Amino acid sequence: MALTRSSRKQLEKKIKPIKQVDSQEVAWGLIAAGSAVVAGFAARRALESSWRQVRKADPPSNPASPETTWNEALLWTTVTSLVMGLAQLLGRRGATEAWRRSTGRLPPGS
Repeated sequence: MALTRSSRKQLEKKIKPIKQVDSQEVAWGLIAAGSAVVAGFAARRALESSWRQVRKADPPSNPASPETTWNEALLWTTVTSLVMGLAQLLGRRGATEAWRRSTGRLPPGS
C-alpha cells in the first residue's frame, strides 16, 4: 500500500530523525570514561595501601557492617569519597588537556 503525500508528511513528523554519531564525540566519550576508570583504580589502590600503613590494619571491606566501628566507617567513607572525587577530576582534566594538545581544541561538549 502506497503512502499518500499527506500521510507521508505526518509520518515523517512523528518519526524523530536519527542523530548522526560524531566519531570525535565517541572517541572523547571512550577517553573520558577510560581516564576516570584508570584514575579511580589507581586512587583506590593508593588509598588502601595508605590506610594499611597508617592504621596497621586492612580498610573496612563493608563500612555498614556492625563489626566496623562508627569512627572507622565514617573516616573510611569520608576519605574514600574525597580521594575518588579528586582522582576523577584529575583524570578528566588530564584527558581534556591531552585532547587539547593532540587536536588543538577542547573535547566535544566542553
